[in-house]
Amino acid sequence: MAITYPLTAIDPSERDRLVAEATEIFFATANTSAFNSPIVKKAFYQRWFGNYLDLQPLSFFIALDNERHAVGYLAGCLDSFSDECRPILDGMAFYTKNFRAALQDFPSHFHINVKPGQQGNGIGSLLVARFFDQCIEAGSPGVHVVTGANSRAIQFYENCGFRRFFPLKEVSPDLGLLVHRFEQR
Repeated sequence: MAITYPLTAIDPSERDRLVAEATEIFFATANTSAFNSPIVKKAFYQRWFGNYLDLQPLSFFIALDNERHAVGYLAGCLDSFSDECRPILDGMAFYTKNFRAALQDFPSHFHINVKPGQQGNGIGSLLVARFFDQCIEAGSPGVHVVTGANSRAIQFYENCGFRRFFPLKEVSPDLGLLVHRFEQR
């Protein structure tokens, strides 16, 4: 069974190794596997992984197996629309002004990946639950995720309590947008 930890709670002596293992998971599960140059690969990494490490380390969770190896990660952002997180969204063309406005009730978001061979074992659900707890504690009203419109990840997100959301006609039909609203306490 995996245990999840915020990156900042991991012993510094293990942190570099675990980030390297999470990086391997990132590239092993990415939809893009061929890059025109090392510069393009680095920009891809920074957009979908590195910015979260740099800007939201408290919301970056790593799942570890019994031998303390990374088997999954969740790169989260508590307030996607804050000035602090602007570099995270600015590189994503679909985050237009109208798209951001439509998601004001769902300001948190994340990217999640589980190591091939470990998927379907509840690791992703553990990571999502951990992030949800953090969002609720921080007072976030909701979370959104964006994936491919026909991605098998949609079923995973729906199993985690997300529902499809269609706020704007301008959103590409190639994208699947899902949201989860937290109950008000």
